[in-house]
Amino acid sequence: MFILKKWYLKRKMKRKYIKYLENHKRNVIKAFYQLAQCKDLQWLIFDEYIIGSLWDRVLTHDNDKFHKETFEPYRIHYFPIDAEEWSQNEDLFLSAWEKHIKNNDHHWQNRQHWKDEDFNINTELACLENILDWMALCYDNNDHISDYYDNCKKDIHISKKQKSFIDKIIYEGIDKNYILSKNK
Repeated sequence: MFILKKWYLKRKMKRKYIKYLENHKRNVIKAFYQLAQCKDLQWLIFDEYIIGSLWDRVLTHDNDKFHKETFEPYRIHYFPIDAEEWSQNEDLFLSAWEKHIKNNDHHWQNRQHWKDEDFNINTELACLENILDWMALCYDNNDHISDYYDNCKKDIHISKKQKSFIDKIIYEGIDKNYILSKNK
């Protein structure tokens, strides 16, 4: 009976994690549409290459979290069936996280992608996808992206150009237009 119960709980947690991932991906799409409607970012949005490339990124955002080698470590980390499963998974999760940030340049934590003064169109797209990722997280927490960013920015180590670009998008575009106002 214990094996059957564990199997059932594991399937239940897998479904919860899939639901979470699907919701996050929908939220990234929602964030993209809100960013695209931000009147103070029209200088950015009217660039067809940027908006088209960003849309392509949105459609594939976090797809690797469904891959065999990352799915279970992430699922166990965020939706464990018990404390024992979680504690035995930490090394696998860290390995999956490192693989995820290595393959997804929108994560500022990977210095390979976010080099100090290497700011180009690809860096700009990575910054934008990172902002959409943060916006998506804020929807779930009923938070405002500027509050989230203010709370985290002391731990975010990026170049001055990247920081300036992100600040401009958040404070002079998104926040100025209150597209993520609370209780929305």
